[in-house]
Amino acid sequence: MVLIGGILSLPHQTKACEPQPDYWFAEVYSIGGMLLPEEIDIKLSPRDSAKGYLLIHNNAQTPLYVLPHEARAAVLVTEQPSITQDGLAEESTSDEILSIDQVPALAAYVVTSEAALRLDTQNLPRLVSYIEDRNILDFSRPGLVYLPIAQRGEFHLVHDEQIFTVQFTISYALNENFNPETCAKEIEPVAHQEVTGSEGQTSLFTSTIAFTLICICTLLTLYQLRKQAER
Repeated sequence: MVLIGGILSLPHQTKACEPQPDYWFAEVYSIGGMLLPEEIDIKLSPRDSAKGYLLIHNNAQTPLYVLPHEARAAVLVTEQPSITQDGLAEESTSDEILSIDQVPALAAYVVTSEAALRLDTQNLPRLVSYIEDRNILDFSRPGLVYLPIAQRGEFHLVHDEQIFTVQFTISYALNENFNPETCAKEIEPVAHQEVTGSEGQTSLFTSTIAFTLICICTLLTLYQLRKQAER
């Protein structure tokens, strides 16, 4: 009878579920007005994105170099005016010239032709060292929270021997889509689930065998009791 009891006990089925937290805030990216070549395009993430970004597209045939903020002083050289025979300095058409030979070595990223580069709080610190991830990833968010302070910085793009400065801002708003996934209904009895197809046939077959074994054991018990009574 112990064997039969083990057969009749219905197991519980556990659903595979891994709880997933969500971000408290939406990261809003913006850039300052600048004149870039037609082949270079910078797109902003949607304003309700929990993890915002800048997406730089290079549609030119030449590579685009992305330089850290502090690299500007190393690649721009002050042009010294030439001295004429009478000792007077000639007027310079430009205060600074780009030292293009140093650009590849100082570039943090190189965007090849027809490629794109995504910049966010994970890789922006390579361009601006003080940028940090101020978003909060958690399962719950209080009703009253303070928004993180906005972050500002700049980096540089070098394309066809020209340098462009990109100024950006990361500001924050409440994540209106905050919805962490939990596993509140992780365990459910099999008896509560609808069984169809081959699973239903297997369940019916198992129940039939169990019922048959119960009947056989009952008959054997009655037979043994009858034999003892006849003695």
